[in-house]
Amino acid sequence: MDSQKERQYTYLANQLQSLQSNLQTTRDELEMLSLQCDKNLVGQLGKINASWFLSTNQWLGKQLREKDLQA
Repeated sequence: MDSQKERQYTYLANQLQSLQSNLQTTRDELEMLSLQCDKNLVGQLGKINASWFLSTNQWLGKQLREKDLQA
């Protein structure tokens, strides 16, 4: 019985070591994904904000021209 427990503990230790390795790999990949998303997200938000600004500027310009024509 003692040798069976020893084999089970050895097997468990190997499984835990494998799990730790896999978790470290997953952590590294998630960190890389986070960095890439942050970089791309900032660029996308900048494009969206610029688009809103230009659209608003055109709309307001059109409204002001129409108002001037009516006056």
